[in-house]
Amino acid sequence: MWPFWVRLIHWGVAGACVYNFWLSDEGEELHRLVGYGASALVFVRLLAGVIAKRPELRLGSMFKALGSIPGEVTKLYRREPLSLTRGHSPLASPVMLGMWACVLGLGLTGWMLEWEAFFGSEGLEELHEFIANGLMVLVGAHLAGLVHESISHRTRAWMGMIDGRKKTD
Repeated sequence: MWPFWVRLIHWGVAGACVYNFWLSDEGEELHRLVGYGASALVFVRLLAGVIAKRPELRLGSMFKALGSIPGEVTKLYRREPLSLTRGHSPLASPVMLGMWACVLGLGLTGWMLEWEAFFGSEGLEELHEFIANGLMVLVGAHLAGLVHESISHRTRAWMGMIDGRKKTD
């Protein structure tokens, strides 16, 4: 279901986030390069989401799924299993879009911090940190969703980004 290139982008961005959030020092050269690399990977994924032929890889399917959120939230409230879908589920779609927006926002604000006009700008540094913290909240939601799907459907949902397969029925 998930092609190799999608999984490669996923793990590249995930690794970049782990490195930049927990392992690197702010402002070091490698921190910036890893951040730019993550932004480039997200940009490629978004571009592929526009031109992909398979519906589950297209960005349009993620935006279309947003209309199903109220029904999925009702299922959560009633403790009913959520729908299994090809691609991102209605509840995963806004999380994924938010994570991608955060990675791009981090790349932009990190780049701006190198400009002479913004060098040392506390406001921009705080915005960069706020976006990074927001990204970590969304990563937590993403991981919680994987756990929920794995338990409620008795699947190994987390394996989708390893072997490319996803149970959809």
